[in-house]
Amino acid sequence: MGKVFISIEGESSIIEELNQLIESKDIQKSSPVQKESLADPLDSPIGADEVKSIIEVITLILEFGTGIITFGLTVKKTLAEYPGKKLVLRNPNSGKKIGEITENTSEEEIKNMLK
Repeated sequence: MGKVFISIEGESSIIEELNQLIESKDIQKSSPVQKESLADPLDSPIGADEVKSIIEVITLILEFGTGIITFGLTVKKTLAEYPGKKLVLRNPNSGKKIGEITENTSEEEIKNMLK
């Protein structure tokens, strides 16, 4: 069976919830990390204490078949609780954007992004 490597970026609350919900033998995951920013918090007009990264990234290894199905169902369930929010899928090696998932994205569309 093949594997799909994918990085997901989104608001930290969504990524943290996904991290807790994704529990499957067909999915391996990294710990969520803050997305690196070129902005320097010390140069921020609102001050270093107020600057906080709100984007996190998690990398997943999905097994073809059940891993992709489990991922699709979990993402749909999670985003239903965050209307208007999105997750960005990227190739973890190149950083190239593969697609975006919202609460309106179908499971079939998610599957097609992961091919």
